[in-house]
Amino acid sequence: MRKYKHYLTGIPALNHHYYDWHQGSVDYSRHYPDEVKTWCDWGIEDNIANPIRAYLDYLFYNIKFERRVPNMRIDMFLFDDQEEQEILEKIETLLKPALLDDEELKLLALYKDYLKGGKYDFRSKSYTESNAYRKRVRSYLEEGSYFNGSFFQRDNDEFIKTNFENSENDHINSLAMMKLSAIESRTTASDLYDIASIVNKHSESLDPKVTKAIYDRFKNVDFRRLLIYFESAFEADENLSEIDLLESTKWLVDWLSNHKVI
Repeated sequence: MRKYKHYLTGIPALNHHYYDWHQGSVDYSRHYPDEVKTWCDWGIEDNIANPIRAYLDYLFYNIKFERRVPNMRIDMFLFDDQEEQEILEKIETLLKPALLDDEELKLLALYKDYLKGGKYDFRSKSYTESNAYRKRVRSYLEEGSYFNGSFFQRDNDEFIKTNFENSENDHINSLAMMKLSAIESRTTASDLYDIASIVNKHSESLDPKVTKAIYDRFKNVDFRRLLIYFESAFEADENLSEIDLLESTKWLVDWLSNHKVI
């Protein structure tokens, strides 16, 4: 394995280990403070953090130095169930003892609630939905729009079972299945961006049934309204912006125009 002059960890290390599928290349120049390496001596080989240690360092850095709740959940990376369980255990046995003051422990508690599905506004650091988001959605409902709690509505409870159960169990198809399921019930910037990234960069790797499920979900979407509906989610996201929303929409529109399926 290649050795590095500085410690490779966090998102760059996850990308190096192919656990972060969003990015196309590794930012080898990214330096973290020395404390990110020295807070714990577990999980480092040849100056590179293993995937679990890299994610723990990501949590440590955001809580300790940025004083914020980390917004990249475990399920946004390619960890399997066993690795996810190990991360949760090491958060308690390694990370929590390394956080020294009450504010850091509070941020960790907020992060753990966020993992369980808690709502967190990363702009105001409080459990509130965006007022602009609520007003925008309410205005469309008053206009008689088809919005009703979620931009996308499941046709029935068999939707995912019908489209997904027989798909190949590789990473890209599994991610596509997970993200398509998630976008049915929540308005999260990363879900829309991830689906758009999949069809933009990995469409040839998709199982035909997954391709059809994505196509069926987006083929009748009014993308002008989608832009407005997801605007607040992208504004609130720590790593994505309104520019990413526009790019995601363009990827989906381009893909739909070039991938007609029956």
